[in-house]
Amino acid sequence: MPGGARLDGVANPVAWHVFTDVQTGSIRDACRRGKITVNSLLLKHLDASVRPEIGTPSAIIPWMIPVNLRGDVSYPDDTENHVSSVDVLVCPDESAFSIHQKILHQLDQGEHRANFLLMELGGILSHGFKMRYLRRDRARPRGNIGAFSNLGSWNADSRIDSADSWLFCPPVVHGQRLSAGCVTFRNQLSLTMQSHPHESLAPDLVTRRMVLWVAGILSETE
Repeated sequence: MPGGARLDGVANPVAWHVFTDVQTGSIRDACRRGKITVNSLLLKHLDASVRPEIGTPSAIIPWMIPVNLRGDVSYPDDTENHVSSVDVLVCPDESAFSIHQKILHQLDQGEHRANFLLMELGGILSHGFKMRYLRRDRARPRGNIGAFSNLGSWNADSRIDSADSWLFCPPVVHGQRLSAGCVTFRNQLSLTMQSHPHESLAPDLVTRRMVLWVAGILSETE
């Protein structure tokens, strides 16, 4: 069963799950056979896990996928922003292969670089202009349901002597319902999901989403 946490009286806003190294290997093997990334498989089942809880489960859902731009951009200060994103539109029951092709196409088109340039432009605009832009932007009926990010694989050769598991999840920003993240530590993939603190939560909603997410992923390895 997934783990969870309780914060300031909000019912289980965070849930997580850690796969065994054998399960992680099976997930990777399934993705290699399907000629897709692990990210595409995880996003497919993350999307499916939230559809039962939204008002229009047949909708096309936009997900924000962060993109690492290190190597494409550089700054004197390594702590400056090197991340952009693409918004991937996921259809009901869409295959992981189709999602994989969409993400590749958006990256090939340079959508992540265009978004990065827009963020950089924001640094030279006046505060008043940015506030007017944000008010207009938030009034539009669009945006993404949340972010999904993969922190990558760490300590695959077990140089770090630790029995601990690592968890990772991006922040939930204004206008999003949830965020989800994954990281692989010592060849064990972990998933973490959190809801926005202002989302109206049914009891154990995030845990139910996590149960569906994990079950969907494991179904690909059977």
